[in-house]
Amino acid sequence: MVTAADRRCARLVELDRHECERLLSLHHVGRIAFEGRDGLTVLPVNYTCEQDVVVFASSGNWVFDVVSAREVAFEIDAAHDLEHLGWSVLVVGAVEPLPIVGDLFPAVAPWCGIDERTRFLALQPRRISGRRIVVTAARADA
Repeated sequence: MVTAADRRCARLVELDRHECERLLSLHHVGRIAFEGRDGLTVLPVNYTCEQDVVVFASSGNWVFDVVSAREVAFEIDAAHDLEHLGWSVLVVGAVEPLPIVGDLFPAVAPWCGIDERTRFLALQPRRISGRRIVVTAARADA
């Protein structure tokens, strides 16, 4: 359990692009955020990363909204509540339809509604950034 003294030793550090891409490659569920016809929308999606392109499957009316948006944000994170530690990665860019998926399908297959996910989208990053909360020094009273 993290104490108040531990929290005083914690700080927020920026992740470099290589670490952001590494974290993106290790995980497969994230959130896509975009401004659509119903306003600001954030949806969970299964995804995979090919080089630095985020690929995800979708269905429903929001596909047109996300492709029509000038820019979208995609985010993954991990939080450790008891330790008060965590990280997040943010990818910002434009989304375009991906006509052929081939071998990528198993990597982006949804956890439910697999037969409904017929459209695949690719997020071409304009910016990738990340942050991590780290404990930087041992407590003086330890």
